Amino acid sequence: MRTAYFWLNAASYGVAFFLPTIIKGFGVSDTQTGLLAALPFVFGAVGMVLLGRHSDRTME
Repeated sequence: MRTAYFWLNAASYGVAFFLPTIIKGFGVSDTQTGLLAALPFVFGAVGMVLLGRHSDRTME
């Protein structure tokens, strides 16, 4: 089970650190790179709020 946590964290850090580099390779500007790299985290934050509200409403 510890190895699963290790690989989950390794993948998460890999995406967080190297996603801007990968996006920059598409040939977009620095501003566009920053905005595109922030999208997964924005969707994650919105999803956490929506799922939290749903959980509170349904008493789960």
